[in-house]
Amino acid sequence: MKAVSLKGVEERSKIYRPTEASATQSHVFAPEYVDDLSQAAVAYQKVGNGWLGYVGDVNSEEGSTAVIVAMCGLAKEDACYVCGKSTAGEEKKPLLSCARCLKARYCSQVCQKKDWQRHKAVCQASTSG
Repeated sequence: MKAVSLKGVEERSKIYRPTEASATQSHVFAPEYVDDLSQAAVAYQKVGNGWLGYVGDVNSEEGSTAVIVAMCGLAKEDACYVCGKSTAGEEKKPLLSCARCLKARYCSQVCQKKDWQRHKAVCQASTSG
């Protein structure tokens, strides 16, 4: 993903962050490894009574669209709410469901944990009543 990243984002709010293998991309300059691994190209954080999402993708890639849809709570029922995958892992296992509401779907516990702060409010609202 070509992206404009944010600095100073809390770890729990980072959805997409660089790894040691991440490199900058350019049609003009040679690739350079990213030296600041604290940045986040995609972040989502609770602010007051709402949520603030940031997607720094500059190419409008499919994965970025899936993240935006998930941030809005509009993810497809047959796809992970965080990354948009339709199956879990290389074994192509069925998606995991939130044990509480059974609506939210995740490809892994990692994605489920990333989404918990956002999903918790929705999940509590949908199960109380």
